[in-house]
Amino acid sequence: MWSRLSLRLKFLSLVVPLAISVSLVFFLFLDNQQRVEAEATLFERIDDLTKVQSGSIAGPLWSFNIQQLDLVTSSMINDLDVVGVSVLDEAGALAASDGVQEESSEERIFARQHQVTISDAGTDRVIGQLRVFYSDERLQTDAVERRLAALTATTLLIVGLIIGALVGLQYTVLVPLGRFATAIGLARESNQAVSVDWDTEDEMGNVAHAYNDLQRQQKSDEAALRRIQDNLEDLVEMRTETLAQRENQLVLARDKAQGALEELRATQGRLIQSQKMASLGQLSAGIAHEIKNPLNFVNNFSMISVEMMDELKDALEMHSSEPTDATRAEISELTQILVENLEKIEHHGQRADNIVRNMLLHSRDGPADFQLSQINTVLSEAINLAFHSSRAEIEGFNVTIREDLDPDLPKTFCVPQDLSRVFINLASNAMYATHQKVGLGVSGYEPLLTVRTSFDDKGIVITVQDNGQGIPKSSRDKVFEPFFTSKPTGEGTGLGLSLAYDIVHGTHRGHIKLESEEGEMTKVSVFIPLLGDNPQTTGRTE
Repeated sequence: MWSRLSLRLKFLSLVVPLAISVSLVFFLFLDNQQRVEAEATLFERIDDLTKVQSGSIAGPLWSFNIQQLDLVTSSMINDLDVVGVSVLDEAGALAASDGVQEESSEERIFARQHQVTISDAGTDRVIGQLRVFYSDERLQTDAVERRLAALTATTLLIVGLIIGALVGLQYTVLVPLGRFATAIGLARESNQAVSVDWDTEDEMGNVAHAYNDLQRQQKSDEAALRRIQDNLEDLVEMRTETLAQRENQLVLARDKAQGALEELRATQGRLIQSQKMASLGQLSAGIAHEIKNPLNFVNNFSMISVEMMDELKDALEMHSSEPTDATRAEISELTQILVENLEKIEHHGQRADNIVRNMLLHSRDGPADFQLSQINTVLSEAINLAFHSSRAEIEGFNVTIREDLDPDLPKTFCVPQDLSRVFINLASNAMYATHQKVGLGVSGYEPLLTVRTSFDDKGIVITVQDNGQGIPKSSRDKVFEPFFTSKPTGEGTGLGLSLAYDIVHGTHRGHIKLESEEGEMTKVSVFIPLLGDNPQTTGRTE
């Protein structure tokens, strides 16, 4: 609705309320000023009358001439605004009165009083009071007339302001806007620049100058645009040819990059598998030692069981008839020992089977399955394999292993063979660090590897700490980078800790943190979240 109104109506809708507001303030101010002046004039006249008449009644009041007092009060009643007079003697008693004798705010009757004095021995003596009651009714009547006159003046002021505003709007805004509209219409019809003829020093003149400058600039730009258009086809053809060449180059570069990426992925897979096989080769001696122990038990208990079977057979042949109690006891004892031997053979056979299975899992390529596992068990087996591997690889190697495993550690879903690789790498590096410090001949040094587990509501924390040489500060930020190694050439691939980082962060959504003091110790903390459900079925690892 507002957008459809003409500029004059919009201007009037803004100016009229402003003019009325200004005029109303002017009217109220003028009315208040006139009322204050009229009231001050009335009060001053009544005060003067009271003072003059108090001198006139001093003699009659002193002589107590009642007749004279009545004449004075009657003459005062004839005043235009006086409605009552009373004279009080020195004791406050009424000596003479005429007219109204009480004030009334409803009837607009008010009182003024003045002391009546007489000179006595050179001093003024108060002999009574003169009270004059007056009405401001005439003042109110005059106020109505004044307000009508002020309202008339205000109305004329409003009309004058509106007419002046409209005239100003017409000659300062509407006329130049009309010329602008005419110039724009002619420019649209003729498709040529048309100037606005309005040469003043005000804002509209500035707008007209700016518009004329814009028209001239537009004309110049159109000429320049036509010159550019003349050469645009050649430029487009050249650009098209250039873009086609670049597109061919980008296609070739993309194909090369894709091939390089595929080759990089294949190389990365081969390197990871090589690291697995290298670590498996390093563990082979320890694994052989681990397998040898249960196999020795199996062989020994098997030989003993064969001998005991021969003894049992001889005992049965010697007592083919009804066996004696001693024979039964001997047979029962041999049978019990055979049962125990067979149980030990089964136990150590299962142990050897687990070692071989872990070795196969460790060397397996491709993604592994999450299983509900006990971290303490995985950690202990990994530390044991790493220890025997180091002993087989390093002549004279030894280290004290201190395990502080939380017995209440809950099971969690994880990839046990992957975590085993992590723990073996961490333990092997720790044992290597202690061996390096032994080679320095530090007095009183005892190699120590401390392994701890703990948990809270969020997850399980595994720490592997050694008292070796520590890691230099300049290398701590690089230890988890691929191909970084602090070992001499040929002793390390630089992929062990990088692979551990990927397993912890990528596969298990955990984190791994390294702390070290050069010459004192190194501690690696691994955090594995507690998972009550298999993430492969809930989609967490995807």
